[in-house]
Amino acid sequence: MGEYALSVIPDFGKMPAELTHAQLLSLSERMRSLLARRTALFTAGESSSVPIETAQALAEGLSLSLRAYLDESGQSDRLLLRGDLEELRARGERVLRRRAEQSRELWNTLCLAPHIENRSLCDTLRSIGGFWHLWEPRFFPQELPCDIDYQLIEPVPETLCGVDYLLEYLRRLYAETSLLSHFDSARAEALLQRTYRDYKELPVNLCEPVFDCALGLELLGSDILSIEMTAESLERLSELFEPMSESAGKAALSAAANTLCAKLGSSDTLSLDYFTRHAMSLHPRIEASRCTGSLGGVFTPTAKD
Repeated sequence: MGEYALSVIPDFGKMPAELTHAQLLSLSERMRSLLARRTALFTAGESSSVPIETAQALAEGLSLSLRAYLDESGQSDRLLLRGDLEELRARGERVLRRRAEQSRELWNTLCLAPHIENRSLCDTLRSIGGFWHLWEPRFFPQELPCDIDYQLIEPVPETLCGVDYLLEYLRRLYAETSLLSHFDSARAEALLQRTYRDYKELPVNLCEPVFDCALGLELLGSDILSIEMTAESLERLSELFEPMSESAGKAALSAAANTLCAKLGSSDTLSLDYFTRHAMSLHPRIEASRCTGSLGGVFTPTAKD
């Protein structure tokens, strides 16, 4: 398992260039010893040898735990050169367990909140409910023992794993659900029906069509809660963007998203950044749709022409 010793050093390639060859070898040996001790614990002392896939998974778990503590405490990676690695790993595990509790609280809140009916969302929340019984932070904190199928407006970065992925997913889902709750459910469902037809069964995002429509109405200075996008509204939006450069168009979308979030009580940093990024990402679609003569593919119209 020695070949995985270096892989458990978080961002090893970014450590200070003045690290000597001797320090590198010493750190590698300390990591290898730590991995050997964790392997012995994993096998309950019955064996010092495990399949290569298991050794790699144990190494990845160590890396995540160490990184969690270093990031949380603001410590430099150089602490790995002098600190007690097992103690640092244990501290990292405690950090990850706290994040797991945060994610459980968010999940409970989401389960209790009213939802627009969607099979993918219900199945995802149900599956997440088993995470805390199956997750093993002592050895494999990077694993995500649940099925997450419901699509977010913006997916969680693949660089996150384990409870870090779950926590970020639930934060984003909470932001979407909170924003969606400010709209009349009957109006929102009517809009979803026009957008997807079978939105209850399809693996689609429930918030995106509603947010996009409200964003368009905000740009026009219209009633955002109506989420009614008429043919006249689409034409006005097209005229609004026609003279704008790309930077001006994205700036207008960003400003509208900020104002919209403020009106809907979604002004926390995560929500603002999340919805603003999405709003600006609409610009290429708006420009492409304007060329075809209608923005109906971006902002769902009230009635089909």
